[in-house]
Amino acid sequence: TGFLARQGRLFEVIVVNDGSADQTVAAVRAYATIHTEVRLITLPRNRGKGAAVRAGVLAARGELVCFCDADLAIPIASLEGLVSRLHQGADVVIASRALAQSTMVVPQGSVRWMMSRAFHLVIRAVFGMPYGDTQCGFKGFRREAAVAIFTRARIDGFAFDVELLLIARVLGHAVVEMPVDVANSRLTTVSLAAHASRIWRDL
Repeated sequence: TGFLARQGRLFEVIVVNDGSADQTVAAVRAYATIHTEVRLITLPRNRGKGAAVRAGVLAARGELVCFCDADLAIPIASLEGLVSRLHQGADVVIASRALAQSTMVVPQGSVRWMMSRAFHLVIRAVFGMPYGDTQCGFKGFRREAAVAIFTRARIDGFAFDVELLLIARVLGHAVVEMPVDVANSRLTTVSLAAHASRIWRDL
């Protein structure tokens, strides 16, 4: 958000707490008393990543709406490239770890990488989508596109990214991929194996 502030652009940061029982709410509320651009949305119970992202996007008030994962595996500085592409005419911009220009500063574990590759092969085969990486948690939208896509979205779990891109294609929105530097968190609590059955059901 630093470059937005330097450009004198108004911005907001929305943190969505998906029913967690840790100190997230208290920490964000304390921070928001000092930084008024920060807003907190708390879901009463854990509903899933798709539901949390949808709640945050539909609550956003800006002309451009972007979301990222809380572990910041994609550096927040990548927002500059995302915003630039939206201003250049894209309706939707998705970060892609599969592009040749992308770099893995901290790579994924081998099992996670193989599951990810298998997932994307299935996505390409079943849905015919050309994107190399549907699941990267760093995406941006023009406001009109965000509202049109997210008001139609229904999937609450991890397969929500696929649904978003399918809806975007059906509605004729221009989707652009961008390369990124990735530092995968070794502390992630997300287990693809644990969520595999839910992901395939949603697909």
